[in-house]
Amino acid sequence: MNEASSDVLKIIIGVVLTILVALMAFGFYNKAQDMSKTADEQLAQMDDMLKNGNLDKYDGATVKGSEVISCIQSNKNAVLCVQIVNGGTTTEYGRKSSDLSQKADGKLAAAKNKENTSTVYIDPTNDYEGELMYYNNDPTQTIVGVKFTLVTQ
Repeated sequence: MNEASSDVLKIIIGVVLTILVALMAFGFYNKAQDMSKTADEQLAQMDDMLKNGNLDKYDGATVKGSEVISCIQSNKNAVLCVQIVNGGTTTEYGRKSSDLSQKADGKLAAAKNKENTSTVYIDPTNDYEGELMYYNNDPTQTIVGVKFTLVTQ
């Protein structure tokens, strides 16, 4: 009888330990699943930032001309349009807003050339209002570029 109760006790302890191990494994699985979900959300946010060329920061912001020039330089190889409305002249850099497959006509050297008397020159000290440009002018669509308009002094 003593031997039989010892065997029953061993079986009960074995079952309890198995249940504890299973509960721990289930807890680790849930934690890993939560971490995976958080990582997926962060990757999706980073993907959106990369797709948008991190242009969101310019939407509705007033920036100096030096930052406009920096935006043109940092996006010169991207499939994005940087449009400058400088007085009565509109110049596009990078890609054309109407067709991103075509390169825009704007030359950064002309925009930085202080001797250039045309309205293409971007004065680093002037203020520009930024605005995102969307495909078909629909904010639910893909961002195709950013538009900077000279703020009249």
